Amino acid sequence: MSICHRITNRGRETVALAPFTHPEWALAAFGDDAKVRLRRADGAWTRLPLNPERRDNRDLEFAGDAKPVGLWELGSAVQPFVLRESFEADQVQHARLVLSRRAGHVSLQLQFKPQTLLPGDSVVLCTTWQFPSRTA
Repeated sequence: MSICHRITNRGRETVALAPFTHPEWALAAFGDDAKVRLRRADGAWTRLPLNPERRDNRDLEFAGDAKPVGLWELGSAVQPFVLRESFEADQVQHARLVLSRRAGHVSLQLQFKPQTLLPGDSVVLCTTWQFPSRTA
C-alpha cells in the first residue's frame, strides 16, 4: 500500500511546511516480543525491542545517524504480522516510534524536512507500507 501526498501552494504568498505521517497500528498485532528494525546507511540493520520495560507509554526519536535510511519495520517472532515502511530517506528529517499500551496502538512516525513552497510550487511525499512474512 502506497500513500502519496501532493502538497501545492495555491496561494499568492510563499508558505513554509514541515509535514509528518503518524499512522497508528494495533499494538496487539505485534506481541510482547516485538522488535523494531531500522536500516542504517551501510545497509545493515539495527534491531531494538519495542517495549522491553513494558511501559504504558514509549516515545523514541531516531535522528541523525540513528534515523532509519529509507526503511524500517516492526515485527514479532510470535505473531505473524510484520509491518514494513519504506520512504525517500533524503526527504525525512527524523523518525519517531510512539507506543501507548493504554490506547492499544503503536505509531511509526516520519517527520519530513521543512520546505518552502513558492506560489504554484508542489512537493510530493510518499511512503509505502508492506506486510511481508515474518523477518523481525
